[in-house]
Amino acid sequence: MGPLDQILGMMPGMNSKAMKGMKVDDKDLKHVEAIIYSMTPREREKPMLINGSRRARIAAGSGTSVQEVNRLLKQFDQMKKMMKQMQGFNEKKLQKEGIEVGVMDLRFVKPLDIDTLTSLKAKKWFVFSDNNKIGGVAESLQAVNNEYSLHKKIISFEFGDKFIPHGQTSDLEKYLKVDVDSLTNRIKKHLNDI
Repeated sequence: MGPLDQILGMMPGMNSKAMKGMKVDDKDLKHVEAIIYSMTPREREKPMLINGSRRARIAAGSGTSVQEVNRLLKQFDQMKKMMKQMQGFNEKKLQKEGIEVGVMDLRFVKPLDIDTLTSLKAKKWFVFSDNNKIGGVAESLQAVNNEYSLHKKIISFEFGDKFIPHGQTSDLEKYLKVDVDSLTNRIKKHLNDI
């Protein structure tokens, strides 16, 4: 298998510079690599072209199931939406108010990078995830926090285990309070509660 940045670089919107320094388990990526290599260059460029029969061909060609292909495409779509949302999250807006901001993408980090986490100076960690709170990223970070006695306060913006209605993305972001303005206000509120 080639370097991770080459594999993920095949997918549109991926930034190999953002992947630097991340620890990735190659075993977990073998199926992803096989699925991506089973796509045509055009399918890699425009994943929305991948209909049911193409998914079946990709699954057969990669030695995986259609469900695994669907899962990868769904994860890619979710990641693309989250990256677009995070691009809209204006770090400068918080920095103008004297709030130091840094972003760490944990989506592909497995196991968690303990050295990096233990070196972070921030007293509060904000977790943004399109996953459920129970069994989510915040719980994993809390385990590291406890194990290494880091004394960090972890504030989770993960979705609760509740029904999320269908609708326009912008409306749902506001409903879930994960739009740029809501996130900024929520972070400021938590930072003021020292």
